[in-house]
Amino acid sequence: MKRTLWLVIGFVIGAILCGSGALVWGISMAHANEPGVIVRNSTAETIPKLSVCTSGNLYPLERLRNGEAQYVPLKKGEQQFWISIPLKDGTERKSNKVQISNEGVLFVNISDKTITTDYAP
Repeated sequence: MKRTLWLVIGFVIGAILCGSGALVWGISMAHANEPGVIVRNSTAETIPKLSVCTSGNLYPLERLRNGEAQYVPLKKGEQQFWISIPLKDGTERKSNKVQISNEGVLFVNISDKTITTDYAP
């Protein structure tokens, strides 16, 4: 009886894990042809506030911890992107402006000295 109970519990846990994995995969496939930006913080500190900027919109991110990455979905039609980080002294740190098409992902890596971008159409 105990073996059967543990077997059923194992099947239930496996179904939950597989179902949640399928849900994440389904959501990512649903947005496969839409543009987006993945921003990664490679600095030693948390970035309290930054923005993914486009020619028409602003997508704010709060508290991007060191080593963390976040995905920002973008609207189709927006083709020029850059990252803006307000600094403590009142100045602003910006990446280069990048042109992308209506699909694909822009990868952004923020380090202590540079903001690098790589586009995968």
